[in-house]
Amino acid sequence: NTPDQGTGSIHHRILKAIDQIERDQGNPQEFFEIWCEARLMSGQFVRCWPQYRGREGSRYDWVMVAFDTNEGTKGYPAKVLALYEDSTDGTFKALIHSVDWKLDTNPEGPYADSRLVTHYRLQFDNRGDPNLMSVPFKSIVRCVVGYEACLYSEPLVPRVRGGEMQKRHTVMIIRPRI
Repeated sequence: NTPDQGTGSIHHRILKAIDQIERDQGNPQEFFEIWCEARLMSGQFVRCWPQYRGREGSRYDWVMVAFDTNEGTKGYPAKVLALYEDSTDGTFKALIHSVDWKLDTNPEGPYADSRLVTHYRLQFDNRGDPNLMSVPFKSIVRCVVGYEACLYSEPLVPRVRGGEMQKRHTVMIIRPRI
């Protein structure tokens, strides 16, 4: 389908990020096939719609992603911005904005963690731009409920200067009840 008023258009910063990430990995591509919805092996849908169902506004799901760390594989939350297929090898990928997983939690944030919720700080690069990454879709473990402390009219957080401003960009993740 061609993007229109009903489906919305993929934000130009998202398209630029995908292109730059693939180039940085030595994988430049002429085009990307982008999806706004895909199903995990568990049956859950992952959605990243610029205009969900033509009338409900944008919808970008939060998911738990398995990352390989020095301590083994750990799951951390991330906001899914786009789903796309690598045209060179057919790998299905997700463009995400992850939390700053090195911090583990956000103890200096305005709210404390509890048995029900965990707070994380979003990850930014040295310039203050959202630190976006591309991960294989199969590394997404499950969908989670996440609420961002600062909301914007576009899917990506704008450039944030200074560590104090970055500390405001947190997400509250509801812990699974199982």
